[in-house]
Amino acid sequence: MSSNYVAWKFWLDVAQLLGIVAVGLYSWWSNRSKATQKRFNRHDSRLGSVEVELDHIKQAVEQRGPCQLHGQFDKRLRLIEGGVEKIDGRMQGVGNSLDLIQQHLMKH
Repeated sequence: MSSNYVAWKFWLDVAQLLGIVAVGLYSWWSNRSKATQKRFNRHDSRLGSVEVELDHIKQAVEQRGPCQLHGQFDKRLRLIEGGVEKIDGRMQGVGNSLDLIQQHLMKH
């Protein structure tokens, strides 16, 4: 009877070991899933707050309307552009005059 008892004890120990391993794996898997879900929930809440802030910014921009100084800025920019074109033309004229003076001096 003692050899039969040793065999039963062995198989009972194997069953307990398999049960403990199964409970450990289940615990690991469920905690992993919970941690992942918790992280996604945290990111979802942050994303929601960012979307709300973006909506506020969009509303503020839409309520602001067009820039009132844009026309004045455009006029000034065109005046500056015209001035630069004048300076460019004058510099080309000065360059041509210097070329003529050099040619004249080289001939004489």
